[in-house]
Amino acid sequence: MSRILEKPIDALHNFSSKLILIFSIFDQLWYISLMAVFPSYFFIPIAKKLKKKGLSGTLQKNTSNMSTQVNNIFQSLPELPESLTDSACILCKDEILICGGIKTNRCYSYHILKKQYKYICSYPEDVQLNGHCVLQLVHLQTNPDEIHLLSFGGQGKGETKQTFSMKYKSVWEIDESDHKSENSFIGNKNESNSISQSSNTWIQHDKDSSIGKLNDSLIRVRGLIGGGNNDLLFITLVSSKIEVINLKTMKSLTGILNNTISASSQYRIQYHCFMPLTMNNEKVINQFILFCKNAGVLIKYNEQDKNFTYEELPVCPVLRNSLFFSFAYVYDFAFLFGGRNEIAQDYSFFFRGEKKTSVYKYSMKEKTWNECNFTFPTEMYESFAILNDDTNVHIIGGLNAKDEKLKMHVSANVDQLFEKSDLLKMPKVYELKNEIKRLKLERPYTIPIEKDRVCEDEKENKSVIKVSEEWQKMKTQMEAFEKKLKRMGRRKKNRIG
Repeated sequence: MSRILEKPIDALHNFSSKLILIFSIFDQLWYISLMAVFPSYFFIPIAKKLKKKGLSGTLQKNTSNMSTQVNNIFQSLPELPESLTDSACILCKDEILICGGIKTNRCYSYHILKKQYKYICSYPEDVQLNGHCVLQLVHLQTNPDEIHLLSFGGQGKGETKQTFSMKYKSVWEIDESDHKSENSFIGNKNESNSISQSSNTWIQHDKDSSIGKLNDSLIRVRGLIGGGNNDLLFITLVSSKIEVINLKTMKSLTGILNNTISASSQYRIQYHCFMPLTMNNEKVINQFILFCKNAGVLIKYNEQDKNFTYEELPVCPVLRNSLFFSFAYVYDFAFLFGGRNEIAQDYSFFFRGEKKTSVYKYSMKEKTWNECNFTFPTEMYESFAILNDDTNVHIIGGLNAKDEKLKMHVSANVDQLFEKSDLLKMPKVYELKNEIKRLKLERPYTIPIEKDRVCEDEKENKSVIKVSEEWQKMKTQMEAFEKKLKRMGRRKKNRIG
């Protein structure tokens, strides 16, 4: 009987081996796809295990060709054209507009895809920038090829306040001959004359439309656009007051109720974090978050009643004496990079303390703080953080541990800022959007954590996600092989029985 079954069993064994090989290949493809989406899920835990065994150097050597390292997710980009600190930046399609800084009036465009800088224009020579603010005027947006910018602040108490506007058109789309190179404008007093006055030039406002009063301090000022029509400007002042400006008239609103921030902070509101509250990665109209040393506040403004209300938020214990950090927000999380500890004396003079490399994140939804499991490459403060299309965060300029101005420009992939638990808690809509953009769903099987979201999305949109014919054909063949293998297994049992 054994001889009779010998050949069929051998054939079945060979067939099973081939089938297992096919399944193994698909399993590896699936695993590689998962690694491509969430590399930090795999490499960080491995690094921790190897570190315990004294093998962390081996892992770093094997992953040296990756754009980011296991222990440092930041990638170095081309240096800035000059050293910058306390700059103000704006995103415009594939460009980051770098608009001056302390003792720097020149403005540049960094092309994210080309990884190059190009000079735009300069503020007037008599302008002293010391922590100014630049915002995009969304309510004026009519032409997709240009954006409107507003620049204000940077002057102290008793100094004349200066406000500027610019209509920006991409310098990368204009002939090189129409613009001066970086080397030709440095030290040139008439460098702005070569650029058309209709665009890419800062136009100064008159006194009637200038932002800030003579007795206001607008050094390191923060401002955000709000209002149902994006036509209100909210400015936090050192005096802990909030000023609301109608951007259509450039006049401060009158009759504002309760516009003094009711925070427990004993310090001035300055060098702080000020950002919009978001839900499902969308801004909540007229709701803002402020963190300044030991003060954390959710600010709400009722546009009809012209009334502010406040809600106290938890403050990260480690940051109670920290200022000068850069910050960015994405997926309902706030990230704070670097900074410097300050010890106050008589509430006005500050001792300079420890510079930081740490990165902290705040969950707007859960109202909790956590220290990230990675650090910034170097001690730094007074830099600027900005996101491009929710895919990468850029850190620009700043001061190092020796208080020297930096030409530093680094970036990090947004996915790598989060831990696995954070990603799993994210709303399904924009998590799926990022995965589709990355993988285009060109695979026969769905990654487990994505499976439920894909099914739900199909039900909502009543559309079937297309799979390439080649993958579908191989999947069908595998299913046929599996059924055939089961039938042969049953026959084998019957014969042996």
